[in-house]
Amino acid sequence: MDVQEGQAPLIDSYFSIRIFAAPASLSLYCLLGWFFGLQNALYPLIVTVLVNLTNILFSAYFVNSLNWGIKGVAWGTVIAQYFGVVVCLSLIRYRYKESMIWNSVKIFQLDQLKNLFNVNFNIFLRTLALTLVIAFLTSRASSLGESSLAIHVVLMQFFVWMSYGVDGFAFASESLTGRYFGAQNKEQLLKSIRYSFFHAGVLSLFLSLTYFLAYESLFSVFTENSALRQSALSYRPLISAMPLLAFSCFIWDGIFVGLTLSKEMRTTMLAAAGCFFGGYFLSPSMNLKLLWQLFLLFLVLRAIFQMALFRKKREGLLLRLKTS
Repeated sequence: MDVQEGQAPLIDSYFSIRIFAAPASLSLYCLLGWFFGLQNALYPLIVTVLVNLTNILFSAYFVNSLNWGIKGVAWGTVIAQYFGVVVCLSLIRYRYKESMIWNSVKIFQLDQLKNLFNVNFNIFLRTLALTLVIAFLTSRASSLGESSLAIHVVLMQFFVWMSYGVDGFAFASESLTGRYFGAQNKEQLLKSIRYSFFHAGVLSLFLSLTYFLAYESLFSVFTENSALRQSALSYRPLISAMPLLAFSCFIWDGIFVGLTLSKEMRTTMLAAAGCFFGGYFLSPSMNLKLLWQLFLLFLVLRAIFQMALFRKKREGLLLRLKTS
């Protein structure tokens, strides 16, 4: 990651503590996914808000009151993650107690487990490719110097804000397409896909306008360095266009998950990642703006590849469904 020498001890200190949250973090993925599968978006919202508030409060206390520094931030996150698991289990006990009947015969059906691991393995490869692209992006930004890295870190916050907003509709598309595909309801399946794109598109348009009009104000939230803020002004067009260019790939991910097309989702991700890395290594020179252009191209190509593959499989999928 081209970490600067002075930063390495801080990263080591943070990681050595933060890693203890791994069991809780993985459990939260499963528990929140289970709620979404039951069409329950309220409980994940409650858990997410409580986890983040707990993280903020404990981290602020450990850092500001106990002077633990970076270790305080790490411990705040660890505590928040385990607290989130406790909240999830409490909500399950409160709302779904009658459904939680342990049946080892059903749980350990090998054919069903095989299908589950096949789906998860493809999603894992897809996520690994996405993570590698983002990690490589940060690594290359770091190699360009502290100023480029600082701008990149702030620009990534714009991407995170956008992804969190659009992911809400992506989660909804996962749940709804899975529900109607499983119920063999062709009409409702197609309607849920159209509505997912429409609502996510409206949100993305709003975000694009917000980014364009309030770019300087939003960027200044993260730094008071006037030279850095001035240098970052040239990225306004890229960041403003990002929500409209990128939202489709999030929604397609949700649709592919709902239809259990994990193999196809993996393939399109690997193809888009290959184009990203190919573009980087074939470029005669590189700067941060070109890096971000390649990143946006990667997001657009994901959507294009997914749309093309869905159209190819659309008729075969719909033939398996009823008309209503």
